[in-house]
Amino acid sequence: MCVLERADTAALLTTGWRPPERFVAKGRDGTTDIHGILIVPTNFDSTRRYPVVEHIYASPYGAFVPKEWAVHSHDRELAELGFVVVRIDGMGTSHRSKAFRDVCWKNLADAGLPDRIAWLRASPAGRPWMDLERVGIYGGSAGGQSALAALLWHGDFYKAAAIVAAMTTGWTRSGRTSSGWPGRSGRTTPSGPT
Repeated sequence: MCVLERADTAALLTTGWRPPERFVAKGRDGTTDIHGILIVPTNFDSTRRYPVVEHIYASPYGAFVPKEWAVHSHDRELAELGFVVVRIDGMGTSHRSKAFRDVCWKNLADAGLPDRIAWLRASPAGRPWMDLERVGIYGGSAGGQSALAALLWHGDFYKAAAIVAAMTTGWTRSGRTSSGWPGRSGRTTPSGPT
């Protein structure tokens, strides 16, 4: 074996760019670790207070917190506008235990939102620049549905949402579609929200 290439981030770091910060906090039950990342703007100033935007995609079929970083991402673009951007894998996402994932099984309305709120409330410890009075959320597809759920059922915490292509056909208050689960047979024609 031989070294093919070695990364050198020195020039990048001189621009003020910082890699995403990994953060772990306890979830709704007070014992389960919830993982996430924080992204700050290049011109970050620790004496300012930054509104927080969560990029969400809550699904029992995947995890959303990246395991690697890149210089450019849509989350980074949003951070450069003056936000702290976070991604969180709350209960209901996969790649953990079955019990962790099953929190949102046939209950997408949960979206791990209580865990996400607990994580966000824990994150300002040592980070007074995070303004939790100004928290927004955005997502597409199932993430759009989760962003809407955040406003509907946790509007005391989330103040704004942007939704792209939300799954709303046959969605009920319990978070179930008319067939009981998105993509399952039985949902053949749009019925609208119920």
